[in-house]
Amino acid sequence: MKPYILAVMIFLSSILILLISPPIIAAEVIILSVSGIRGPYCAYGLEKRLLEIEGVIRVDLLWKEEKIRVIVAKDKKITIDDVHRAVSRADYPYNYTIIP
Repeated sequence: MKPYILAVMIFLSSILILLISPPIIAAEVIILSVSGIRGPYCAYGLEKRLLEIEGVIRVDLLWKEEKIRVIVAKDKKITIDDVHRAVSRADYPYNYTIIP
């Protein structure tokens, strides 16, 4: 198979996946400033614990900004205390703040 045909097939497959994927509808986005986060171990621990909160549908680590974006489902509400407990369970050793 010619390389350009393979590239076109991959491109078209990507578009198809985007078109059939259900959109993420978020009611709330919470941003945590996590200065000091340096490696994947801390990031994974935070992501894992934040995803355990009922209603959290996605967690994005924004490395360059040293922030974490927590996306909450449209029909769910989480509290600041839920976030604090999740970070505490992750044993995150640095200071963090929740950005309003």
